[in-house]
Amino acid sequence: VCPLFFPKWKGSKPKSSTLAGVLGGMDVHSGTTRHGVLRDTIRIKESEVAKIPAYLSDEEACTLPCAGLTAWFAVKGSYDYKEMGE
Repeated sequence: VCPLFFPKWKGSKPKSSTLAGVLGGMDVHSGTTRHGVLRDTIRIKESEVAKIPAYLSDEEACTLPCAGLTAWFAVKGSYDYKEMGE
């Protein structure tokens, strides 16, 4: 499995609540920091991971969260997070 970069964001236009709890960064809403995934072990909820396709190696799969997010913003454009609201 592969952890999701924004564990609460499952699709559609992101909202403030769905961008909370980002892995490896500061939560802009609460000001708290959550550790990233560069470690020996990690404990993550089942709802915060996605299944890796069998044809991908671990090295290839580890790029998916960041590459997927980059692709999303390339297609959809960025958002003004201050105006997103709920």
